[in-house]
Amino acid sequence: MIDQMDRELQAWVSTVTALDDDRILFTPPGADVGARGTSVSVYLLHVVRVMTAHELPRAAPTPSKIMLHYLVTVADADPFQGHRLLGQLIFAALEEADYEVDLEPLPLEAWTAFQQAPRPGFILKVPLRRERPERIPRLVTQPLDVRAVQTTDLHGIVLGPGDTPLHGAVVELPGLHLSQRTTRTGTFLFPLIPATAQKRILRIRAKGKLIEHAVEQSGTAADPVIVRVAFES
Repeated sequence: MIDQMDRELQAWVSTVTALDDDRILFTPPGADVGARGTSVSVYLLHVVRVMTAHELPRAAPTPSKIMLHYLVTVADADPFQGHRLLGQLIFAALEEADYEVDLEPLPLEAWTAFQQAPRPGFILKVPLRRERPERIPRLVTQPLDVRAVQTTDLHGIVLGPGDTPLHGAVVELPGLHLSQRTTRTGTFLFPLIPATAQKRILRIRAKGKLIEHAVEQSGTAADPVIVRVAFES
């Protein structure tokens, strides 16, 4: 699947720059100025999973989605020509509805790893989706057992260092297959969950860190569950 996206990007770069396919490289940016004439490096730097707010079983499942982060640079013996092509690629990417452009400079450590002097470029973020197979519901072979279950709401707040609210942290209730993302104030809410369990486990994912937190109390709006996430300095 990723190789198909590589080919689509190769065709896109060729359309924007009018370069032949052999001038569009999917290797790290190297000391190739003049060796191939003008060339564009489209190097796959990161693969990032995109999580949905609710990942629940459903009859028509949503597709799985990842983001491919490509480092795009231009090599040319003539810096004016190289900069012209780089500008064309940036503005063409900004006009693509599915593409995202990150113009933050690459850390110097990355260029050290490439054994190259820093050069201008940008990160092109491209979505890649894969359809999930439709789940076939199982036939009911036993009488339906209907029981009344009392429900409750679970309110909580996720705090980082200095009790700063964490925005966008993923909070999961693994036992119920539920997940939420925290708001800008660090709050989350699981409405109408069974109130029978005396103890629940929350799983929090934030900034690459995963912690589990046991919930003893109900977690009401007036008295929410407080989860503190510490990050290593």
